[in-house]
Amino acid sequence: MGNPLPITSKLLPRAGNWMYLAEVAVLTRVLTGIMRVLVNSPSQQKDPRLSQNQKRQALIERAFVELVGTACYMAFLHLGQDLVNLAYKPKIPHITLAGKDISHELTQALTDLGLCVNKFDKHINEYLKEVYTPGAKPGDVKAKNLIYRVLYGDPKTGMANMDALKNKFAELSEVKARNLSQEHLDKAFNKIVNEVAELKQFAMKNNVWASAAILLGVAVSAWAGGTGIQKMCDGPVASTAKMVLDKHYRRDSKVKAPAAPSQPAAVSPQVGEPDKLFTQEVPAMATVPAPPKTLSLMSEAPPLLPPVQSPQSQQSGPQSMQTLYLPNPKQPTATPFAIGNMLPPYHMPMPFIRVGGA
Repeated sequence: MGNPLPITSKLLPRAGNWMYLAEVAVLTRVLTGIMRVLVNSPSQQKDPRLSQNQKRQALIERAFVELVGTACYMAFLHLGQDLVNLAYKPKIPHITLAGKDISHELTQALTDLGLCVNKFDKHINEYLKEVYTPGAKPGDVKAKNLIYRVLYGDPKTGMANMDALKNKFAELSEVKARNLSQEHLDKAFNKIVNEVAELKQFAMKNNVWASAAILLGVAVSAWAGGTGIQKMCDGPVASTAKMVLDKHYRRDSKVKAPAAPSQPAAVSPQVGEPDKLFTQEVPAMATVPAPPKTLSLMSEAPPLLPPVQSPQSQQSGPQSMQTLYLPNPKQPTATPFAIGNMLPPYHMPMPFIRVGGA
C-alpha cells in the first residue's frame, strides 16, 4: 500500500525533500521564529511594569506562537491539499481518433509532430496509463494521488500535466530531428488539446481540483495557524504557564513597587518675623497593585501601576483638595487662653488711659 499522505510527507527532512523545504521557506520561517523567541527572553525585556514571572510567561507564549504555530501552519497547509488529493479519483479517459472524422487543423497538428492517428492513440493512452494510474491493477481506470502528481510530480512518473505530455510527444515524434521550433511545437500541441474533447475536459478538471487543493490548504492553515493557535495561546497556554510559574517562582510573581519620594523638610519662619502658618507636604503613599488576572501577555498590554495617591485624596468633598496646615511650632499649642483664642476677634475702641499726672 502506498503512502496515504504523499504531499504532507514532503515536509519530512529526507534527502529528496531538502530542496523543497528550502523553496517553500520552511527553514527560513522556523529560524525567524527562533530569533523572535530569543529576543523575547526575560533578560531582553526592560519594561519595569512587568514582573519576572510575567516576562517568563511572555517568553512561553512567544515560543508557542512562533514554533508550534509555524509547524501547525505548514502542516495544515499540506494536509488541506492531501484531503483533496485523497478525495479526487477521476476516471482516466481512453482517447481514440481512429475512425473518427477529424478536422483539417488537427490533422495538420499531428503531421507537424510527426504522428499519424494510430500512433497518436497509442502514445496518448500509454502515457495516461503510465503517469496517471501508476501501479494500477488490470481494469482499474481511476487515478490515485493525482493532485500530488499534478502539483509536485513523482520521482518515477514525473509531472501529471499537459506540459509533461507535450514534452513526451516531442520525444516520441523526434521533433528535434525534424528541426521544429518550440513555437511551432506549442502551437501544434495546443491545437491537439483543444480539438480532442476528452483530453481537454480531463485537463481542465485536473486544473480545477489542483487549484481547489491549494486554496483549501491555505484556508485551513490560516485558520489553524492564526485563529486556532492564538486562542490556545490566550486560553490554556497562558493560564497554565501562569499557574506553573506562580507555583515555582512565588517571589517573582509581583512587580516591585517604586520607592516612595523622600519627605521635604518643613520651612519654619525666621526669628524676628511675624508668626505665620506654614505648609507641610504629606508624602505620597504608593499603593501595591492587585495581582493581574490570568490573561495572555501576547494579546493584552500588561497592567499598569495605579496612580499614586495621598491619603487626603481619598476623602470625599471639596476639602479633600485643600492643603494641610499645621500650627507654628514656636507658638505653644496649649495655653490658658486657648479657648479665647479660638473665638472670633472683637473690635472695640480702647479707653484712653493717661499715665502719670495731668
